[in-house]
Amino acid sequence: MTALAEAERDRLTRLLGMLGSAYDGEVANAGRLADKLVRSAGLTWRDIIAPIPHGPPNDDTTADPLRGNWRAMGTACARFPHLIDKWEWQFLSGLQRFPRLSAKQRAILIRIVVRLRAAGCSL
Repeated sequence: MTALAEAERDRLTRLLGMLGSAYDGEVANAGRLADKLVRSAGLTWRDIIAPIPHGPPNDDTTADPLRGNWRAMGTACARFPHLIDKWEWQFLSGLQRFPRLSAKQRAILIRIVVRLRAAGCSL
């Protein structure tokens, strides 16, 4: 499985936004084009829309996605520049200079880690 490139994600976002159009033909066309974009990337809609986990965590990577070392995890995430956008790259690049993470920074890093793992990256 591969992830959508930034340009493809932007296009998919615009297409999905058109699903709220008042014109039925525009809605149908946007839906078809969105589906074509996803399939041409070798993905399914399940790959695009990650399921929300339910219930208690069942392993240590779910309980602590950063595995106790946020610096190492930030560095590991940066090894996948083709799967992260420019803002995320800048965020990951700047992590090493912080003495600790704020709650907001930790949440952002966890979100990146979870998404990369869902894309098949070994973190």
